[in-house]
Amino acid sequence: MVEIMETYKIEKGIPIESKQGKIKFTAECMKVGDSVLMESYPRAVSLANALRSLNKLPALKIQPNGKVRVWYKEPKVQS
Repeated sequence: MVEIMETYKIEKGIPIESKQGKIKFTAECMKVGDSVLMESYPRAVSLANALRSLNKLPALKIQPNGKVRVWYKEPKVQS
């Protein structure tokens, strides 16, 4: 009886692709006044949270078609 042992190549430094990565990248690219129309409320909340993590002020509004628009708002200046 012959025992065959498989070997696998171990690779390092390969980034994990994820939707969160795309959302974070979108948040990083947004400028004040920009908005993004998201397909669902959970995705919109993810984008809003990504904006908050970058100290950016988000605003959300559910559209008549059920999608959600997320804006990067200019922070209020306190006088």
